Amino acid sequence: MPLIPNIIVTPLATTVCCTCEKWEGARVLLDGYCHSLADTIGYCQNIPDGSKKPSWQLPRKLAPEAACENWNPTG
Repeated sequence: MPLIPNIIVTPLATTVCCTCEKWEGARVLLDGYCHSLADTIGYCQNIPDGSKKPSWQLPRKLAPEAACENWNPTG
């Protein structure tokens, strides 16, 4: 029996990693929502020198800890 992926849908106005323009991970932006796999891990580009840090960030994690002052909405 094939596994069915656990897809989460998040409004783009929600301040979480998958809705940030600086987050690189599997996602589809459609009709004001971010569609992402629940267990996927992405990379954050919030580092001032432009390097990517290995990301423990899951799509629904508030970026990076409780809130992210560098969060920018995906356009």
